[in-house]
Amino acid sequence: VELTHLLATGIPSKGLRNFFQDYLPKQRLLDLRGGIERACSSILVSILENLQPALEQVLFRLGELQGLSKWLQAYTHLNLHAVALPKAIEAIKRTLTSLEAMRRTTIQAREGLAQLFEWLVDARSRVIDDEKEEVRSSPADF
Repeated sequence: VELTHLLATGIPSKGLRNFFQDYLPKQRLLDLRGGIERACSSILVSILENLQPALEQVLFRLGELQGLSKWLQAYTHLNLHAVALPKAIEAIKRTLTSLEAMRRTTIQAREGLAQLFEWLVDARSRVIDDEKEEVRSSPADF
């Protein structure tokens, strides 16, 4: 409610001013933003350097096994299940698609949260510094 009032009017309430002074100093906001940035970067590194290449390798190997399973006279002794392999391949493809969606979502969340924290730091400095200048109406105004 306090932030909505600030967004709507540009005038901070006493409670919001106290909250910014006592519980949300600028350094804490910057530390939170840095922590979120590092977490998002770690997620992206894990996806791009570990998970995606591993899944692509598994998909490639399953494709090879599927090909071998059709060559009955040479590889019957391996007991490759031609029915199970396409299911496994489809599962890996779905996982890769989900992983790509997670990557895009992480990037979007990181950008949105960076804008939010930028706005919070700006709003905090205006509230604490008691400037008469209005606070930007939303993070999208940056």
